[in-house]
Amino acid sequence: RKENTNSITSFLDLSIPSTSHNTPSGWQTSPFNITLTPSDTGSGISHTTYRINGGNWTNGTIIQMSTQGNFTIDFYSEDVAGNIETTNTINAAIDTQKPNTTHNAPAGWQTSTFNITLNATDSGSAIQYTSYKINSGNWTNGTIVQINTNGNLSIQYFSKDIAGNIENITTIYAALDIEIPTTSDTAPTGWQPTNFNVLLSASDTISGTIYTSYRINNGSWNNGTFIPINIVGNY
Repeated sequence: RKENTNSITSFLDLSIPSTSHNTPSGWQTSPFNITLTPSDTGSGISHTTYRINGGNWTNGTIIQMSTQGNFTIDFYSEDVAGNIETTNTINAAIDTQKPNTTHNAPAGWQTSTFNITLNATDSGSAIQYTSYKINSGNWTNGTIVQINTNGNLSIQYFSKDIAGNIENITTIYAALDIEIPTTSDTAPTGWQPTNFNVLLSASDTISGTIYTSYRINNGSWNNGTFIPINIVGNY
């Protein structure tokens, strides 16, 4: 007698899965997701696995990027047959923080030229440039502001990081006065027959004068602008 015909089904899958991704290039300034898209021509995908910065492996195809930093992401997929993709490695960078710039401008009026140093820091992608302008002048990239012009100067500055975050503009003031005041007087020439007064008039076009001081015949210095002359003598 003849046995009934038996049928069996066998499956063979020698192909390795392939996983693509949509990671944006360069630094990003807001949170984003990376989508992993696996494909397999045979048995189909069993799972996709990823890890961030050498951490624990996690199954999934959506990677949420919301923490500041430059990250290394490893991922691979495995199909139902057990074929495992070679691990892929990509980089994803996010920087949501604006730079911060400090300065060392001295307070008050200065009597000699000086420099202001702008010190920019950034916790993410690093500083691309720092820019400043004096009064209504042009913006200039740099971190050293030379103050060599008389006056109470307005200085605006900001920094930009590599990711594209731009710091809010900061305004400071720097005051320089290298001009010496001048003082005029009303003293008459020659001998005078009566008592008289001498008036002193001080002028300074930059910071202004604080006081005027005088002395008579090498005596003590006195502050004031009114000098009464009522003692006989040659002063």
